[in-house]
Amino acid sequence: MLLLSFIWIALSALVGTLGDDRTCGFSTAFIVSLLFSPLIGLAVVFASMRKDVLEFQKQMLEWNREHTSKQPTEGPREEEFYKEMGKLEMLMELKKVSPDYYQERKQGLKRALLYGEAKPTYVSL
Repeated sequence: MLLLSFIWIALSALVGTLGDDRTCGFSTAFIVSLLFSPLIGLAVVFASMRKDVLEFQKQMLEWNREHTSKQPTEGPREEEFYKEMGKLEMLMELKKVSPDYYQERKQGLKRALLYGEAKPTYVSL
């Protein structure tokens, strides 16, 4: 019985060590393994995310926020955007442009407004 207890604690410590570089951490993995089973503790370890992956995801999210946080400009460019979108929608309703062309032009106009790209090509009636 003493040998079984020693093996149980040793396996729990091993699972805790595996959980050290995961978000669950050593203590959570060790306690779960000790209370329930080293196999269940191992499942908890593998279900938690690795810390380096989590850090990478945080960096990517921060980079994304920095590069996409530009707000639409107000004033003439915004009015110009809505005017062009109105023309584009009217052409779409009259079946003068294809849905693909409509989506492509809509995205182009949005990019021009949001990111201040060069003046968009305008929709002609």
